[in-house]
Amino acid sequence: MVKHLDDGDQLLVKNEIELLGSKSLNENDLQSIIKQKPNTKLFFFFRFNAWLYGRYDKGKLVQKRENKQQRLDRKNKRKIAKGKDPVNETSETWRDRLIQNIGEKPVVYDSLRTITSSKQLEIYLRKSGYFSAHVEHELKQRSKRKIISRY
Repeated sequence: MVKHLDDGDQLLVKNEIELLGSKSLNENDLQSIIKQKPNTKLFFFFRFNAWLYGRYDKGKLVQKRENKQQRLDRKNKRKIAKGKDPVNETSETWRDRLIQNIGEKPVVYDSLRTITSSKQLEIYLRKSGYFSAHVEHELKQRSKRKIISRY
């Protein structure tokens, strides 16, 4: 999954929220405010949707569709020559639909969205009655191309 990222891009792996002081806040409410969410995990450890998206190669898919359409055209020419009805098939296979519907583009870390999220969290906290609330964010490097955003 990381190998499909451009140079300099980092994959957002996790958003962490650390509450100092009051523990009466619901962390799920705060998580919903964060703008950039990491890819979903299957069974709590494998990012299947992002992996499936990485397996999807648009160039190969276009080539396969063109080849299939050419075979279908040749088949229809033979059928028409024999006086039979041509075959009308869709050019999309079940694998293509699976990849397009389930596949999820890897979430690349965006510093602007992190800044926006921290501002939105601060606004939410002030509206909730925490008038002296202050939100900071820091980045934790998990590996060379993976990053964790902490608020």
